[in-house]
Amino acid sequence: MIKLTLKMLQCAAICTMLFMTACSVEGVATIPAEPGETAIGVSPWPGGVWIAGEWNWNGAQRRYDWQQGYWEHAHRGTWQRGHWQQGRHGNKWQHGRWN
Repeated sequence: MIKLTLKMLQCAAICTMLFMTACSVEGVATIPAEPGETAIGVSPWPGGVWIAGEWNWNGAQRRYDWQQGYWEHAHRGTWQRGHWQQGRHGNKWQHGRWN
């Protein structure tokens, strides 16, 4: 009887964790205001590309946090800046990428 109770508790704990994971969707109803960008200045090396700030999902606090922009060495192609996209669960940030 004790073994059956323990198995039921384990199953309930696993189901709860799966449910909580499914609920942590990366969507917000209102797009947060973009903070002012810091002064970009001059590239610290020849051919540097400025990567503008982006939003990163903070699952623990269920919100997007702002990451300041930074300099990056050029890659093949061009940098496509990130943007907000409307989805089923609200607005979600699509990270920038190299094309």
